[in-house]
Amino acid sequence: ALGHIDENSDNICDRCGADLAPSDYAIAESLAVGDKIVITVSYDGKNYAAANDTTTVNNALYAEEVTVSGSSLIIPEGKDVEWEVCAGSTEGTFTLKSSDGKYIYYPKKTNVSLADEGSDLTITCGEGTSVLLLTSTATATTVRNLFLRMNNNVPQFRFYSTDNLNTAGYSSVLTIWKG
Repeated sequence: ALGHIDENSDNICDRCGADLAPSDYAIAESLAVGDKIVITVSYDGKNYAAANDTTTVNNALYAEEVTVSGSSLIIPEGKDVEWEVCAGSTEGTFTLKSSDGKYIYYPKKTNVSLADEGSDLTITCGEGTSVLLLTSTATATTVRNLFLRMNNNVPQFRFYSTDNLNTAGYSSVLTIWKG
């Protein structure tokens, strides 16, 4: 909560020991199958990345705090927030696979899980204009966007309809970083 400091300029936070060296990620303008990406959302002065586990309540996708400094993305050491872009089941869609081979999957309502199969996503890239759109599921009645939601002060990712765009505690302002 105090922020990182690096008074001796060694790219290691003097407070918490986090690696502050800029990553090899740049803001994505487009995606292709095989790309490695990190999905971030800015909310209330902090940045969160969709992490490769589902340890939060209600089977939502976990959110890990990351640092964005100018055009650099800084990921805390040991945090698994990278996704591989894979072909979706319909043209123009993608699925996202985690490092353990599980995919982002949307089984029903707003729950998100990791599964052996992935849900089709239409992904638009651009700083502050990126969108991950859930395009087709058997149970969805409306198109849904990936949102960050603060649930009892715990950040988590879920798919919601655009009705939630202006709801307090929600953010859909995504930036996709490509490695």
